[in-house]
Amino acid sequence: FVGGEYVCAEDRTAFFELVSLACRTAKPAPRELRMRDREGGYPWYSLLMSGIADANGNVARLVCKFTNIDAQKRRLALLELRAQTDPLTGLYNKTVTQEIIERELRDEAELVHALLIIDLDDLKGVNDRFGHVQGDQAIMAIAATLKAHFPGGAVAWRAGGDEFMVFFRD
Repeated sequence: FVGGEYVCAEDRTAFFELVSLACRTAKPAPRELRMRDREGGYPWYSLLMSGIADANGNVARLVCKFTNIDAQKRRLALLELRAQTDPLTGLYNKTVTQEIIERELRDEAELVHALLIIDLDDLKGVNDRFGHVQGDQAIMAIAATLKAHFPGGAVAWRAGGDEFMVFFRD
């Protein structure tokens, strides 16, 4: 176990830091990381590891409490996704997009960026004539097209009812 063979490769550094800390001190140290289960998956666990000192005060043993927190992590990820995206389209919402663009303009000010504004003409007419369900399907189709056809470096979002924007990084 201490060799890290059961720990997700991406979390091994954090695991070894935890083991090192527990070996140096008798104070409990927490970490959250993924560990391989019997089915070969990597659910999330909360580990609380502590060293047990011998009579000379040297850490002689390690104890670790494992708590499966995978369900909580998945719920949190879903809540974060819902907080960051438009519920109809799955595109970023205005707040998240604004944060991303401000960060890009601040951190990459010397690069050239572009902004594409897309306004669907007569969406109100579609809603009035065919109903809001059809209007929503048109909005979802535009969002799916944006997701499928713009590069990974682009940030697409729904700016309003029938407006979309795409920010292109250099």
